[in-house]
Order: sequence, then C-alpha cells, then structure tokens
Amino acid sequence: MSRKVWWVNQGATYGMSRVGGYLWAPVKSSRGVERTYWKTMAEVRRGDVIVHCSKGRVLALSRATSGPHLSERPVAFQSEAWTDDAGRRIEVEYFILNPAIKVDAVASEIMKLDIHQGPLNKNGKSKQSYLHRFSEQGLRILQKATSGQWPTWAGNNGTRV
Repeated sequence: MSRKVWWVNQGATYGMSRVGGYLWAPVKSSRGVERTYWKTMAEVRRGDVIVHCSKGRVLALSRATSGPHLSERPVAFQSEAWTDDAGRRIEVEYFILNPAIKVDAVASEIMKLDIHQGPLNKNGKSKQSYLHRFSEQGLRILQKATSGQWPTWAGNNGTRV
C-alpha cells in the first residue's frame, strides 16, 4: 500500500500540535455537521506524509506514526472555539523546515496539479480549512523550493530531488 500526502492548514493549533506530536480535529461542528476537511482525518494512515502550513508558510513536514483514533479534545485546545470535544487524533513526528517555504513562491506550480480537494483556493492562497489532499508531485515542488534539510522519509525514494 502506498503512502498518501496531506496538507494541513493550521493557525494557533500549529504550535500546540507540534509540541504534542499530533494532529487533532473535531468529528462534527457545533451544528452537528461533519466537515470534509475534518473527515479526511479518518483516511490518514501510518507512514503518510503531512505538510504543515500556517500564516502563508510551509513550516514543517510530519510523518504519521499512527492511524486515526477517536480522542477527546486535547487540553491544549481548550481555548479554541470548538464546542464538540469528540475528535480524531493522529500521532505524528515533525520535521521543521528551515527556512520555511512561502506558499506564494510555489502556489502557481501547485495549482497546475489541479488536486481534487487540494489545499489552495482559486487565488493560490491557503484555504481556511484543515486537512486537505496533496500529492507526491506537490511534495517534490516543495522539496525543490527549499535550500534547507529535507527528511529522507519525505524524499523521492529517500533522496533529494
């Protein structure tokens, strides 16, 4: 089974998630709706790669070290506006990108991939939603855009492109 690549747009939760080594999203909204970008959490599998974006920059990559499991909202997330405490959690190991990659610098190439339920809106900006589908081709675009270290587990067969 091949791995999948995901893109997570995070605001205030990025730092908390990175320190804790996980991703977490509610199962349903306060109105009882299961949002597509939260439901994708159920599709992540151990070994999948996640691109972490916050404030217009790709800050890190992570590798899922577990599949999704039902979990109460993390204590660190108690100040967030979600009203549902039931959610999905995925354990991940982070690799911080230094320097971070500006989304604007790679948006046009990523948009050419035309990824179904992808992370960017029609203007090439990060969508205001959580976990999106991404691709190996998109990951290679990011890899080419960085001058910093790249984790072997995220590369093209473990090598730099």
